[in-house]
Amino acid sequence: MEGNKVFYNRPIIHHALLILVGALAYSNTFHAPFIFDDIPAIAFNPDIRDLWQFMSAMSITDGRVIGTFTFALNYAVNGADVTGYHLFNLVIHLTSSLAVYWLVILTLRTPFFRNMRELVLSEKTSIFIAFVVAMLFVSHPVQTQAVTYIVQRYASLATMFYLLSLVMYIKWRENREQQATSNGQKVKSKEQGAEGKGQRVKRYAPNAMLYAISVVFAILAMWTKQISITLPVVLAMYEYMFFEGSTRKRGIYMLPFVVLGCVAIALIIMASGSFGSVAANDSLAIKLTDAQQLTRWEYLFTQFRVIVTYLRLLVFPINQNLDYDYPVYHSFFNPDVFLSFLFFLSIFSLGVYLLYYSRRKAHSNNKQQPEGYELQTARYGRLIAFGLFWFFITLSIESSIIPIADVINEHRVYLPSVGFFLAVTAGGKLLTDKLKNRFGMIKTAGLVIFTFITVGLSVATYARNIIWGDAVLFYEDITRKSPFKPRPHGALAAQYEDRGLLDKAIQEYSTAVLLNPRDALAHFNLANICYNAGYLDKALEHYQAVVAINPNLPHTHQNIGFIYYRQGRYPEALHAFQNAIKLKPDLPQAHYYVNLISQQSNKRP
Repeated sequence: MEGNKVFYNRPIIHHALLILVGALAYSNTFHAPFIFDDIPAIAFNPDIRDLWQFMSAMSITDGRVIGTFTFALNYAVNGADVTGYHLFNLVIHLTSSLAVYWLVILTLRTPFFRNMRELVLSEKTSIFIAFVVAMLFVSHPVQTQAVTYIVQRYASLATMFYLLSLVMYIKWRENREQQATSNGQKVKSKEQGAEGKGQRVKRYAPNAMLYAISVVFAILAMWTKQISITLPVVLAMYEYMFFEGSTRKRGIYMLPFVVLGCVAIALIIMASGSFGSVAANDSLAIKLTDAQQLTRWEYLFTQFRVIVTYLRLLVFPINQNLDYDYPVYHSFFNPDVFLSFLFFLSIFSLGVYLLYYSRRKAHSNNKQQPEGYELQTARYGRLIAFGLFWFFITLSIESSIIPIADVINEHRVYLPSVGFFLAVTAGGKLLTDKLKNRFGMIKTAGLVIFTFITVGLSVATYARNIIWGDAVLFYEDITRKSPFKPRPHGALAAQYEDRGLLDKAIQEYSTAVLLNPRDALAHFNLANICYNAGYLDKALEHYQAVVAINPNLPHTHQNIGFIYYRQGRYPEALHAFQNAIKLKPDLPQAHYYVNLISQQSNKRP
């Protein structure tokens, strides 16, 4: 799968193709409406209405302040027009794909690969491997929730900063090693020495800048979403797997990132009382009505199954869903949990074995293996191991023992998917290299397969975005896939109500309250529709259900008063209006009806 010199092996062409494919796959999203968490976080969020006020009130103890700032910036430019928000998200996604591309290219130039002697990868092979990984990342439909779902910019923006920080760090390390090699060469004259010194100074300044930029991107990532706290771990792993040098020096290189991670955790704990409570704040509104209270162990056991689902979605992206009705597991010895754990453990163990194998074989002087068979396996095995470890490390914050109300969300796999695509691509390249002597057309076949996969993923992404583009289609899709989950029924009912489809709205609200009788909002909305349609007894029933759930809602008492008044039950109406006024004294309609009922009572003989 190396491609040809004219088309597939020029970075500028790769960049253009990545941008083109990504833009086409998301070209139908620019008018997709606000949904679920978009509404409280953006459309009705007073905190982002005034950009300057928001900037003056920004706090470093807010672990998502950078992401929220971008929403305030969007609101200042676009207001409630969704187009600007979607365009911003798409730019983030395309930038991340380019960062993935350069991450792979720089990785394949690290000392581990340069020390492969006769098996050093050619430039065209390196950039094509990078192209495959980045293309899988940009075109895969599992990314739609992090890109098309506006509020999940937190995940995509944090990923972009995360990748850029890593790319800048790797480039800094590469330049530093080249500089050390250059400085190690002896000079033969004072003139040559002065020239060499001048060159060193010239290189040093931009190199220090690369390191500083890497640190800045790390700060931005950690203050966009808490998943970025894994960055120091990934950097340390990268140093260990691909670079060389003394432990002391590499520890010094890592120190600012480790300090940043510790400071971020400390500020989070200070602001919230615990790291888990903030890390678990993965959604704003959609979790409120039917969220489950899970113990840490229940969440962990469930995550063994969830991780398998994430892997399935990455391999076969079918039946995607924003609001999964996912079962919660209470025992480690449940067959589904235990088998998933063994599967998870086998993949992780494969990564450990490949790392061990690559360490043992990579620098071996054994020349007896034909065509560097063992070194070939070591080279790609190291990439596979790194990709697998990346997947599990970056997923660890949201798929471990920190309970989150929604146990599964597709946007959580956005950053981990980079490691998965790297491991899959490296495995595919290893397979084609081993089969090339047996099958002469294997490279051409690999290229054809990759092209079909890319086209298929892009079409699937476009098709998935069609559903995101219409709120009714979107919620209908969820209710089909999660028919026993209350909140999508409530959300679909609200859309039907907005479009004047009142019979369908009543049906969906009724389903929501049947599935969750404690859903006060669904009861209230259903009562409103029934009242407006003249079904007073039905409306009263649901308003009273709201009071039973939460008696401190003044408008519910006021609406009960309206019904009693229309039914001629004046004493009950007076009592309801008085209850409403006690909860909220500035209700003019309640005061009006209290006075009206009092006057009518005084006129009676």
